[in-house]
Amino acid sequence: FSVLDNIILGVEPTQGLFLKKDEARKKIMELSQKYHLAVDPDAIVENITVGMQQRTEILKMLYRDNEILIFDEPTAVLTVQEIAELMNIMKGLAKEGKSILFISHKLNEIMEVADRCTVLRKGKYVGTVETKNTDPQKLSAMMVGRNVSFNVEKKPAEPGETILEVDNITIAGHNKKDVVKNVSFNVRRGEIVCIAGIDGNGQTELIYGLSGLEPLKSGKIVLKGDDISRESIRRKSILGMSHIPEDRHKHGLVLDYSLEDNLVLVKYFEPRFSNRFGILNRKEIRDYANR
Repeated sequence: FSVLDNIILGVEPTQGLFLKKDEARKKIMELSQKYHLAVDPDAIVENITVGMQQRTEILKMLYRDNEILIFDEPTAVLTVQEIAELMNIMKGLAKEGKSILFISHKLNEIMEVADRCTVLRKGKYVGTVETKNTDPQKLSAMMVGRNVSFNVEKKPAEPGETILEVDNITIAGHNKKDVVKNVSFNVRRGEIVCIAGIDGNGQTELIYGLSGLEPLKSGKIVLKGDDISRESIRRKSILGMSHIPEDRHKHGLVLDYSLEDNLVLVKYFEPRFSNRFGILNRKEIRDYANR
């Protein structure tokens, strides 16, 4: 179903036996512009980013003129840019007179958007404080029952040789238009490289291209000296590349499988986990999971 279909589900505007989608579309776009919730009403929900799915849920509440909005760990699967965007949306909704119940364990987010904070620990009420009169240290002590150190000692990075070389890659999106254009960068051993950008600017397609979920239109990817531009996802995994997706439920895990079966999803074909007839060695899988 589309974004529009999901928003109006249950409160569809009708005239006789016919849906008045044009009327619904107009209201959704007005809400989208008013609250800066950018969505494509015709996009299929399963194909859009987690951030856009969340904006769709917010628009669903606004479409129904709800006055109390409950956000339950809303930033759990969002990128840094999407979190910043959501914080601004929540502040805007509060200014409009909406009441928001924000459930979170992330102290910086609580301090940024909340006016008051009630802390629960082990299912029991600990206390309520005004955020302007407290700080992250005091909140963390209320949450865990002891003082927590926020000082992190980090030595200067000492990166080694180049492990990953991305040379001038171009990747097309679902609409066949180039969304990643002539991108190049290197990643060295022991180094953390950040790909920054606002949702919808090619980050997802870039990662899909690197991991093999999307084909490269042009360019080259070299991993530890081997050209893996046209290699299969399994081959890239064997060579040492792993992908932790932004939506782990949708793209990272098989939710109906056990933890041990999920752990060997990329290794089940190895001789220690299955024989030549494809029969799994359950004991070896269990031992691997318990390590």
